[in-house]
Amino acid sequence: MRLLGLPVYETYVKKKSLLSEGTNFLKKMTEQNDLSQAPNVEKIPEDLSVEMRRLAHDLSNALEIIIQTSYLLSTTEMKEPASDWLRMLDDGVQKAMELNLALRTYIKEHTSN
Repeated sequence: MRLLGLPVYETYVKKKSLLSEGTNFLKKMTEQNDLSQAPNVEKIPEDLSVEMRRLAHDLSNALEIIIQTSYLLSTTEMKEPASDWLRMLDDGVQKAMELNLALRTYIKEHTSN
């Protein structure tokens, strides 16, 4: 079975690779933008940053469930229109991962810790 023109295994590997790339991207952003020495960057207050980090973490966990479910669904035979819905789900998952990465990066750049 193919999903978005890629074999299922390649799709799975690609999703795992994207998560790894996101982690590496965050590390690079932290190294390149040592904001602890940049006085012009407005910091998020500590109490808000703790809650924002908690929510971002919970969002990442929820996204992981959706990613895994999307992968498992891609391993089944689906007829139209279900296969179209799976492609829509996969597109949404990719966008959600990108937004989550952007949120986590923003929080990291604008907090003290």
